[in-house]
Amino acid sequence: MRNLLLAPFALALVACGGGKPAATATSSTSSSKEKPPTAEELKTAFMAECTKGGDVSTSSCLCGYDAIIAVKGRLDADLDSNEKAAVHKKVTACMAGELEEIYMKSCAKPGEEAMGPFCKCTYPGVATRMADGGAVDVPLRNSLYVSCGTLYPELRAKTDFVETCMKEGSKEETCTCAFKALKAKTKLSNGALSTYADEGKKDIQASIATCAKKPGSK
Repeated sequence: MRNLLLAPFALALVACGGGKPAATATSSTSSSKEKPPTAEELKTAFMAECTKGGDVSTSSCLCGYDAIIAVKGRLDADLDSNEKAAVHKKVTACMAGELEEIYMKSCAKPGEEAMGPFCKCTYPGVATRMADGGAVDVPLRNSLYVSCGTLYPELRAKTDFVETCMKEGSKEETCTCAFKALKAKTKLSNGALSTYADEGKKDIQASIATCAKKPGSK
């Protein structure tokens, strides 16, 4: 199962204020236990970490820095859950269109252009949750994979399904058989199948059990 819906926002929001900026900045700048890093050194380290790799722009990283300072007043302290939520709201507001660009690049990687429509469909739900300071949890992911699941490429869904099925102990032949059976006999979307979404769990397990009894699957 691939955590497509969370990764882009982990990149943008944790790097720009959703995680533990103090730990990263302090370890990067503190050369002596007797002399803690200055506020300017902490900001420099924060910006270097946030812009590393070029996925997040300098302006958006400054947005994250400003959000933390506005909420916490300092970088060298962990954020509690309420403070993280407040930072997320500020970051989501000032990053605006860049968050969608980051999300799309991470969700529909090069060579996986067929994922584009699915990623476009799921973005609003993810953006709304993150803007409210909430987490992209399993219930939300399942909901989005089901509601946008008809846009999920079948080949990718099959690969995800078989990989997950095999990790749970079934043979590849059994898993491939179960995917075909589910596609033919149920109304489960490709998205739901790709993630073993809670909707249709009984059908999934029943199909795997039936296929496991067929010759060559034991």
